[in-house]
Amino acid sequence: MRAGALALLLACGAPGANPATAPTASIWVRSEAQFEGAVAALRESGGTILLLPHVYAGELLVGARGERPLRILGTPGAQVERIRLDRAQQVSIGGLTVSPVSQDARIEVVGSRYVELHDLLVSARGTRHSASVSIPDSSHVTIRRSTFTHCGDRSPSFVNCLLLSTGASHVTVADSWFHDCYGCDFVHGRFGSDLRLLRNRFERSLPCRIGPVRCGHQDLVELFAGQRLLVEGNHFGVYRVGGAQLYLTNAIDHVTVVNNVFVGTDPLVPGYRSRMGMIIGSRATLRVPHYVRVVNNTILTGSTRMTATRHRSA
Repeated sequence: MRAGALALLLACGAPGANPATAPTASIWVRSEAQFEGAVAALRESGGTILLLPHVYAGELLVGARGERPLRILGTPGAQVERIRLDRAQQVSIGGLTVSPVSQDARIEVVGSRYVELHDLLVSARGTRHSASVSIPDSSHVTIRRSTFTHCGDRSPSFVNCLLLSTGASHVTVADSWFHDCYGCDFVHGRFGSDLRLLRNRFERSLPCRIGPVRCGHQDLVELFAGQRLLVEGNHFGVYRVGGAQLYLTNAIDHVTVVNNVFVGTDPLVPGYRSRMGMIIGSRATLRVPHYVRVVNNTILTGSTRMTATRHRSA
């Protein structure tokens, strides 16, 4: 492909594919301007945008579009700083590294529906910025087979690898690996309804040195509100400072926590021991979760209660 040109390759649909949903074209891009042109070209027809090796700085925007699926796929060496889906639908993004260039990096899913994020590496390792996925108010969003690590080890601001807000509904996080984040929550926030955390590994939320407020909140999963939460088949590893490996409080109702493993130690961080596997409710709030089922979990977390330690010393 000649520099500065977009290669448009027509592709045949698979046998039996629905012509209303099957992608019809592929466009290779190697710059931010070419990405913008490809999004416009495929707005109604659907298709695939393939990102060639390049550091895509700034923000890549996908706005309102038709119902035919759009796939955005990275090739090895494709790094993006920011992607914003704004009132988009039927979009999948995969095979990318999401990492800072000169500012905080993120994928932001705003007012969108039927979105899939897959096979991503989200990391701010080695920078003073953060890297995250934010879902403030979208529905039917799936994150799968992705890795979140070092989401903001040296960032002065609060950092959450995945941040949810009250407008988020029908969100699934599956088969993903959250690990080695200094001073952050892996999954944090509030959601509207129907959040599922399935078969993920949450490992090593570790202390930072920026300050007690920034570094004192390090739960693996901390959620404050929402209706219908399923936490199933996950592995919860160690944290150093924070409430619990799974911390659910305030107005979060109709919760099922089933078939998870909560471990108390990790050979990669000898001397650490998680104090609490789960906290459901809090003495600091009047509202506690309602209709909660905790079934068939393996809980290896535990340490001596601070009150018991004081009693013995007295």
